[in-house]
Amino acid sequence: MKPIFYSLSSNKSGQTLCQKTPGLAVVSMAICMGLLIPLYVKGQFQNVIKNDKRLRDIENYLIFNIDSAYSLASKIHHTLKKDQVRLNTYITATLALTHQLKGNSKEAVVLLEKAKSILTDDKYLTAYTLYVDALISMEIGDETQSLEAILTAIEIFESLREHEKTASCYTVLCKLYFNLGDARAAVSTLNKAIRIHTFNHNNPRLAGDYHNLAILISGNNPDSGLVLLDQAIALNRQYGNQLWLANNYGLQSSIFRRKGLMDTAHTLMRQAEQIYKELNFQAFRLDAMMTIGHLYFFEKKYDEAMATYDSVMAATDDQGGMPNLIEVYRNISEIHFERGNFSKSRAYNQLYILLKDSLQKVKNDNRLSILEIRNKYKNQREELRLENERVILASRKKNWIITGMVFLIFIVGFLLYTLYKWKKYNEQRDQRDLQLMQKEIELQNKELTLAVMSKVKQSKTLELFKEKLKDVESSVPPKNRSEIHNLMHEISRDKGSLLWKEFEMRFTKINDDFYAQLKHLAQDLTPAEIKICSFLRMGLNTKEIADLLCKSPASIEVDRARIRKKLGLSHAKTNLSTFLKDL
Repeated sequence: MKPIFYSLSSNKSGQTLCQKTPGLAVVSMAICMGLLIPLYVKGQFQNVIKNDKRLRDIENYLIFNIDSAYSLASKIHHTLKKDQVRLNTYITATLALTHQLKGNSKEAVVLLEKAKSILTDDKYLTAYTLYVDALISMEIGDETQSLEAILTAIEIFESLREHEKTASCYTVLCKLYFNLGDARAAVSTLNKAIRIHTFNHNNPRLAGDYHNLAILISGNNPDSGLVLLDQAIALNRQYGNQLWLANNYGLQSSIFRRKGLMDTAHTLMRQAEQIYKELNFQAFRLDAMMTIGHLYFFEKKYDEAMATYDSVMAATDDQGGMPNLIEVYRNISEIHFERGNFSKSRAYNQLYILLKDSLQKVKNDNRLSILEIRNKYKNQREELRLENERVILASRKKNWIITGMVFLIFIVGFLLYTLYKWKKYNEQRDQRDLQLMQKEIELQNKELTLAVMSKVKQSKTLELFKEKLKDVESSVPPKNRSEIHNLMHEISRDKGSLLWKEFEMRFTKINDDFYAQLKHLAQDLTPAEIKICSFLRMGLNTKEIADLLCKSPASIEVDRARIRKKLGLSHAKTNLSTFLKDL
């Protein structure tokens, strides 16, 4: 019969068993071991594995002792902390793998989905999770998922230059191609793994590759398959790998059976059975014994076959579980039919059909349940993705709002600052203008004061001149007295009123509405008092005002007191001159 790759199941004792087509026995064990070689590669997580003895032990156990690998991984899982994201991903994915190898596909898928949901940017762990996903998906019959996962894992490991791990992925891809009926692609893919292991001198892995290649080509070229198995046996003996050596014998037995060399086939399978016994791999030993029973059946040695089958079924009951006995029941049914015991033949045939249907139903139920689990986690991841997108959009919106508010605050602040600076500039400019105007007024007031004082002095000079004219008038001839009289009359004209009118006009022009404000504060001020106020605003002191008005300083002081009273400053400490200047 055509060789095939085998999936893994479990008995109640937890030991791994092989499901197979009659005649091939445990030849798939090497393939399975080839898929589980320790991942000592140089990926991002490789240093953690290299430096952690527990993780190295787990990978070693994955080859030879699945129960120990599961136990150690579970122990580590219980001690993990939330912040150990990468280690959590690795351990969860490894637990998924061990559950699948122990036959618990549902729990394997649940753990795998949890491992996939743990966020990590470690490419090595991403590829490792995909590698486990491909193995589990292939074993539960989801070839599409398996193919997609393993091709992605290969791409990542190749980008990381993880050659040994890439070779492990090629082994999975080889088995997948073979399951899909593409033997040529399977051989081509396996040759890639062989080239990597040959280049790296990884002889233990190379032995597994020779075994796998023998499975692929032995159907059409059994002699070449036997040559490859001889090479694998030599390497496994060299490295003391007894388990793989038993697998090699099992495959050799299958090839010799197809060549018709039944004695040799029996001898090789019994050698395999003896190795399993020595290794205390009871489930594998029962598998080998069952294959020996199949060899007797093909030789039509029904007594020997029945005895062997009885031993297998009895030992299976003692183990608390059973290997795939579908073909055993069918063969026993045929043996009873050949012997004419039709009732027993019918009974075993019914057991065969019942077990076959039951297993198929369990398989279908498990696959449906697994699909539901995967869809559930897929929906959860999709919801999480959508929620993350909503959070990101909300965060972006919030950031845009904050950015807009900051920008608006900046613009408003800039405008307020500009207005403040403009206001300060205008205030400073107005202050400068006011100071300049005040200085200009003071200057004009000084000029006006000088002009008034000049006019007053001129008036005094003319008065003196008039007095002198009076003194000389009597000594002048009568005929000339008229001219002196006219001259005195001209001098006596009211020059003072004209002088003060001119002063008021110029003072008003300089000091704007000073008189109006003064009248508003004190309407009962006399013209003389207003003049004094004008002189005080111009900055003249009491003596200077007295000289201008031809009065004594004491008289001016009295006038100032009277003005303070009218302005309501009698009891105030405000200086009168300062008060008038501030109007």
